[in-house]
Amino acid sequence: MLERLVEYVLEQPENFCAQLLLQDMALCQAWLESCDGDGEEAGRVKALRDRVVCWQQAEPAAVESTAGRRQQMFLREAVSRIQRKGLDALSNSEVFFLHAVDRLLTQVVNPERFARVERLLRRSRDRLIQRCEGIRPTPHLPDLSGLIQYVTEADILQAPVRDTRLLAGIELPCRGPVLSASCHLRVLGDVPERSTVVVEGAGHCCVDGYVMGRVLSKRQCEIRGNISGVAVVLHGDIRARSIINNAQVIAKMGSVYCQSAQGPKLVFAGRRLSIAGDTMLGNYIARKMDVGNDVRGGRIQVSELVQAKHFRHLGANTLSVVLRRELNCEDFGEVTGAELKKLLSRAYRLRSVAHHFEAVGNLAQNEAERSAQSVLMYVFGSGEAHRKLGSLMRCQRRIEILNRIENNLRDLLETARDGLTRRETSTAPDLQSESLALFDDSDPVDDDLRKEHEDAVKLRERLRARGLDRKQRTLIMQQTAAKLEHVEEEKRAALVELERKEKSIQTLEPYEKLVESSGKGASKLEVLQRVLPTLQQQTEGPIASRLKSGFVTMELRKISQRVRYAEDYRKRAEDTLHEFRTVTDRLGEDFQVEVLERPEDESLGARAIGHFDEGVSIYLEVVTEDPSEQPPGTVFKTEVDDGVRCYIRERDHVRFHRRRE
Repeated sequence: MLERLVEYVLEQPENFCAQLLLQDMALCQAWLESCDGDGEEAGRVKALRDRVVCWQQAEPAAVESTAGRRQQMFLREAVSRIQRKGLDALSNSEVFFLHAVDRLLTQVVNPERFARVERLLRRSRDRLIQRCEGIRPTPHLPDLSGLIQYVTEADILQAPVRDTRLLAGIELPCRGPVLSASCHLRVLGDVPERSTVVVEGAGHCCVDGYVMGRVLSKRQCEIRGNISGVAVVLHGDIRARSIINNAQVIAKMGSVYCQSAQGPKLVFAGRRLSIAGDTMLGNYIARKMDVGNDVRGGRIQVSELVQAKHFRHLGANTLSVVLRRELNCEDFGEVTGAELKKLLSRAYRLRSVAHHFEAVGNLAQNEAERSAQSVLMYVFGSGEAHRKLGSLMRCQRRIEILNRIENNLRDLLETARDGLTRRETSTAPDLQSESLALFDDSDPVDDDLRKEHEDAVKLRERLRARGLDRKQRTLIMQQTAAKLEHVEEEKRAALVELERKEKSIQTLEPYEKLVESSGKGASKLEVLQRVLPTLQQQTEGPIASRLKSGFVTMELRKISQRVRYAEDYRKRAEDTLHEFRTVTDRLGEDFQVEVLERPEDESLGARAIGHFDEGVSIYLEVVTEDPSEQPPGTVFKTEVDDGVRCYIRERDHVRFHRRRE
């Protein structure tokens, strides 16, 4: 397909030469040298040589204002392979091509514009010359056609006409010519309307003009002009000048870069969406999004961060920002078949179970720590300390129960959030049977704690009901979040009370010295495990007597049990996360779908930063298209403010603060 490049260059006027790329002219130079001496090609060889000389002598063209300038993928890859594997990793034709690049640069006007390429090739120059001596490449360089192809708009229009319903699993029905390539592809011109260009395998797609039709690539897609049609990339990035006129641009697991955007139907970036200038209307979904200037109307959805100079809310051009917990494949219209649904469901469940096991393991470890503290206080304390220790332990027990209720509510809340993320009905996994026992009949339990537990059970039963819609699920999520906040307040109060009780025990000087001598980072459990063997060797005295008491015996048994639980649950969490990662690897490889391992990390809650006009809508999740029908607390309206603000998603509400410029 290098013939197409040769024909294209010969068809252009001489003053067009300055716009041609180094890669293109080096391929032309290698082609004409491979055909030199062929009588049938003498005319084209002479004409092409004149074009090469014209290109070398032409003043460089002005730098374009576009993000899609990286059109020389074949040259970039060849130079990269020399650096990584050496010259022996290249075929004779590739070496001949790089030698042509090197020779072109010795006579070009303003060589400093190619200084980087010249520097990279300088170390291999002698080897290039040596390998090219005595080698005559095959005429027309046919082996390079398996590495890079050139096509024009006419070639695309002459491709076989097909009916297609899905494009990379996305519902995009179309009837028109479909051109496929299994290597690097460079389109010399536009991709016409109702036509499709597909680049399979590890090849990159480069479009010299506009995309008005459809482009699908597994790796990179570089578009020098605008996108008004469809561009889909599975793993790599999409770069273009502007995205306009109901375009659909989807980088499933990569990023999108452009100069501006106006009215796209959808721009989805699994990683990052970067727009150098302004956006006007349209729908944008990304993990991270940055806009160099203003956002004017439209809808933006991010799961980590959106940042712009100014968020404009202009009359009918309303602007809404959705601070998402997580993105999913339905955001870009993936048609989820049975296998994909099964894998997604399994990934969400494994993630929930793994997090639950981690939390229960931490609870067991904390309870062992509390018991170790009680044993040390009892062994090294006096009669007064023993009298106060009972009250202290009741407070500890209250905190343990609050921790377990809190953990159950967090499990429930994560399940509710997953149901919103997947946009389908889902039942809450019953993890309570896998948890530590909530109540111990041998200990008295405050009535309010039993009531908190009963309320949590009722919420779980409501969430497990069939047929819940998104609004009902959101309301249950809000009620769960409110209950969780109440339990957290109760726990904070109990911790303050526990600290007060600990300080009230003043006769524990040996205990305090022991803890202090063990180092700042040592836990009470570590201290007990270190000193217990020595203490147990004592046969007489008050310490020996206390070690043999029923209280210490019971607490040591509890510590041993809790440590065993902690190790067991953490091992189960590790095994479950390993299984989760196996499933998500399959989702990424086969379906280009990513499920985050820890979206619940609120320290990384989605944020929106910039100047905001009054009336911009900040959503947690979009339950209905009518803001008035959103559940209370899930939509926030910005107010007048002159400074930069940062709106942050925190669990199930939005807060904001002023940010210094």
